[in-house]
Amino acid sequence: MHKKNPLYFIKVFFLLGQLVAFLFFSKVSANEKHLYVLGGGGEPTGTTTMFDRNMENLGSFVGHSDWKAAVIFNGGHSDTESLLKSNFKKASRWSPFNEEGFKDSLSEITKKLNEGTLKKNDQLMLIVDTHGVEGGQNGQRSHDIVLSNKVGAQGTQTFSMDRLKPIMDLAHQKGVKLAIIDNSCYSGNTQALNDKQTCLISSAGSAHPAFGGGQKIFFFNYSTHFSGKFYDKMKSGKNLEEVYLNARKSSDNPDFPMISTPEGQVAEAELYELITPYLYFNYKNKNDFDSMYNRKKIDQISCQHQDDYKKLQNFIAKQSAVLKDLDTKPLKQALEDYRNYQIKYEEALKAANKAEAEIKKILEDNYGAQKDLWKGDEPMAFLSANYEGSNSVFRRVLENSRPKEIDGRKNMQALIDLNLAKIKIRDGIAAKLSPEAHGKLQALQYIVHTDEETFSRANKVGLEAKKLYDELYKKNTEERKRSAALKGEIDSNPCRDFKL
Repeated sequence: MHKKNPLYFIKVFFLLGQLVAFLFFSKVSANEKHLYVLGGGGEPTGTTTMFDRNMENLGSFVGHSDWKAAVIFNGGHSDTESLLKSNFKKASRWSPFNEEGFKDSLSEITKKLNEGTLKKNDQLMLIVDTHGVEGGQNGQRSHDIVLSNKVGAQGTQTFSMDRLKPIMDLAHQKGVKLAIIDNSCYSGNTQALNDKQTCLISSAGSAHPAFGGGQKIFFFNYSTHFSGKFYDKMKSGKNLEEVYLNARKSSDNPDFPMISTPEGQVAEAELYELITPYLYFNYKNKNDFDSMYNRKKIDQISCQHQDDYKKLQNFIAKQSAVLKDLDTKPLKQALEDYRNYQIKYEEALKAANKAEAEIKKILEDNYGAQKDLWKGDEPMAFLSANYEGSNSVFRRVLENSRPKEIDGRKNMQALIDLNLAKIKIRDGIAAKLSPEAHGKLQALQYIVHTDEETFSRANKVGLEAKKLYDELYKKNTEERKRSAALKGEIDSNPCRDFKL
């Protein structure tokens, strides 16, 4: 038996090492990860934006990962742009999120897909973090997102998320795994692009706003909204489905994030339409809660809301019999509190209608000869109009006008005299109005001026509804796993297969 020369074993070991290294590095190069960060549009003039904390967290993830990033973000906010360059130091591309930047980024992605820079089994993730508008504009499937540049008096410029559909089709044709995360308001509309091959994640439902912002506490960014939680929970090795579920569970706002997985689609189809009316709120410049009501149709609307409430409570009761680990009492209580406020609001509107009928009768009985002064106004609007405020403006204009501007001064004086005549009628109505009618109008003013509490009520509903959604998602996942096992298949979906 011949003994092998020691050099023989060294050569074999060296060749095996080369083979292992070749296989390892071949595998890495075959699975590249490309990220496009798009957004930051629609912000007011200044140096910072509401997206800054999100971008810090996302930049931290990218900086500690093997993702190749391109940043097409904002434009015009110096501190934000400085923050981006500091947190995305290895970015291959920088450009503002204007029309040119958005189009160029889509062209660049298309080129990478066609030329093979992005190839089979590579991963492409598009993160859109900007302001958004409601869907259904001009027959689109999804919705518009807001770019950074403004266009004259028409306000901000927008682009439709439908523009991503050709990218989706080409990515699937090339075998590239694709994920699109839309963190804009009304981003649930983007779920309409679902082709069952793309991982689509939306930070809000189709009829509701998303939430943003955050705070810097010492060296840490703190946020309670979905997108902030999502970036915070992005860790290498995790898949997008688990990141989504963990972020959704821990977010604290009356929102309704969505995902394109089969489990998500079922849970959203079961719950979203039922829970939607209880996620509306009035807060600062938003008046979603108020927009649910038309005072002229209040009886019909009130009945519909009561029917919707019963339908949702019945759904929860059925689910509580199936979802044994879920305590539905807090959700039922949160819905009851919200519905009680709705009832107060509805009763105030009904009472105001009766007061308005009394105002109209006073006008017709006592001021019929002066009908031209009030016939063009709603009775309640006439009673609540601030004619004194208008006259103070008119008088300042009159005082600052030149004596030679005879026609202008005459017109301004005529407006002042007209308002003085309307003030006499308004004050006459107030004097003749019954104490009961006065009380009804005061009740309406009270409920309108306290309607910001709808946010806290909607938030409680949102928090508890997240727990129900989570249990529905788990149930649907278990059912799919059992079904796949019986068929000898592997249960998977595009979001679970997309690894960070």
